Amino acid sequence: MKKFIYLLEILLMISCLLVFFSCKYVKKSEQKKLIILLVDISSSVRDNLRNQYIKEFKEIVIPFIKDGDRLIIQKIVDNPDVKPTIIFNETFPVYSILMNRIEYETQKIEFISKSTSTFHSSLITGERVKYTGILDSLNMTEEILKQYQMEKFSRVVLIIFSDMIEDSNYYNFETGKIDNIDNLIKEIFLKYTKRRKSVKLSDFPQLDNLEVYISGIYGGANFTPQRIDFIKRFWMEYFKSTGAMLKSCKPQLIGLR
Repeated sequence: MKKFIYLLEILLMISCLLVFFSCKYVKKSEQKKLIILLVDISSSVRDNLRNQYIKEFKEIVIPFIKDGDRLIIQKIVDNPDVKPTIIFNETFPVYSILMNRIEYETQKIEFISKSTSTFHSSLITGERVKYTGILDSLNMTEEILKQYQMEKFSRVVLIIFSDMIEDSNYYNFETGKIDNIDNLIKEIFLKYTKRRKSVKLSDFPQLDNLEVYISGIYGGANFTPQRIDFIKRFWMEYFKSTGAMLKSCKPQLIGLR
């Protein structure tokens, strides 16, 4: 009888431990993030900036990704309406007590290796596009967010690796004439919203609660203070209009944690 009671106590203890770790796992899974990287692959991106992006991906982005987070890598292309933009879309493995530790570590290494290789090749050996359609690529980002809106992510983060120099039918930020910055921003917005309305979309993408981090703005170009002011103000106004939270807009990736 004593042995039977002893066995029951052991089984009860095991059950309690399983419940404890299961609750811990559920809590952890509810804290998962959706992380979208928007990568500029245009020919105008300087080599030193490409190398900076690769370094920041390895040293800042990878440590930021935790168990259960989904990582999507999206290219900035010249015509996102007809060209595929997503080059990576996977979830970081989740460890639980029911999982073999070696299996988890193997999956983790495979995820890091595959995502790093994909990011690296998109910048170094991948296709180069002549024009930079950041605005239209952000329309595609909105579609990605709609696709995953039913999932319970604790945070949704957009990291943009780009000099943010739009070169499209809307405007050429590098060579276009700049007289009155406020008027110019309004003119570009008018073109942009008109095109979105033509395909029955809202004036701006709906990016509420999206955290945005930009690395590489200006791209080290020797611009006049007026042009630099225009580029920065344009994107600040743009993301404000989308409802997103622009956390950082710097030449380097800062503040991601």
